[in-house]
Amino acid sequence: MSFKVIELEISGEIKPVLDIERYEGVLALVRFNSLPVGWIYIPRRHHDKILSPDRILDAVDQQLGWAVLQAVMKREYKANAHNISQADPVSIIVYCGYRPARLKRCLESLQNIEYPNYEIILVDNGMSGSETARIASSFQVHYVQESFTNVSSALNCGAAVASHNILAFTTELGRVDRYWLRSLCRPFVDPKVKAVSGYVAPDELETVTQIQIHYGGYWMYGGMRRISNKDALSAHESMLIAYTFASGVNMAFRKDMFVSAGPFNDIHENNLYLNSYGMEMFNWVTTCGHIIAYEPTALVWYSPVRDVLSGRRLAYETGICMMRYLRTSWRS
Repeated sequence: MSFKVIELEISGEIKPVLDIERYEGVLALVRFNSLPVGWIYIPRRHHDKILSPDRILDAVDQQLGWAVLQAVMKREYKANAHNISQADPVSIIVYCGYRPARLKRCLESLQNIEYPNYEIILVDNGMSGSETARIASSFQVHYVQESFTNVSSALNCGAAVASHNILAFTTELGRVDRYWLRSLCRPFVDPKVKAVSGYVAPDELETVTQIQIHYGGYWMYGGMRRISNKDALSAHESMLIAYTFASGVNMAFRKDMFVSAGPFNDIHENNLYLNSYGMEMFNWVTTCGHIIAYEPTALVWYSPVRDVLSGRRLAYETGICMMRYLRTSWRS
């Protein structure tokens, strides 16, 4: 079983989707004027090699509904189309472990962001030798080599050299959307908002393990609905929202909050689960009475692990991280 993952812009010409014969169906992220609207799924009919524009439009109509699209066009898109020339400068901190090929793709996407003022800080743990430094030299980045192999230590190192008040975090495994930073920073218009996380979409769903991870909730999959902890009815619900928000691939903090709360604390030994090193920080923001927001239009693409053993390991780490997070939250 496998799905073809595509992006679909419906404000212009709808083109047929080619080469679908080896997939069970097509999973499409629908956009209107670059703004993500939602997902549609179109199963492949027997012997089909292409997906026609008519079938695509029928699926958009049936699964999303024109009423939803009209609401997005009238309200959500206008809310996001603010004047970005007045946006706050951002320091993007990228943790790099041992996948140089993924790093190049990540840096290419970061250099194509539509945002007026930002810097890229690449923190290298040194596990890939000189290859990471060689790739970094081809891009406009501030390269920092971190001697520790711990993710939290690397992110703290990047935050320490950051020049701007808003700190955005991602990893070499992510590929950011062109409008990622504009959407991620939009909630910071409210001075009460101290932390923001965004939507993490699957870059591919080629194996059964990837499909199980994506739909089983073993990674960040917040959906297309905006939410914040100020909507929580109780402290327990707020704590669970903070856990859901913690996305190591796609999150941002105000630097003053980051400084007052202290650095990322490694409560999970190896940081195997990508959300682990953001959990305690998001919990601290919630405990201090500040607002954290989830912005679904701040999009980062990420590929789930492909093989069964890695999938089982991720499922195990997810349970361990959740247990430790709840224990730490209860103690505080």
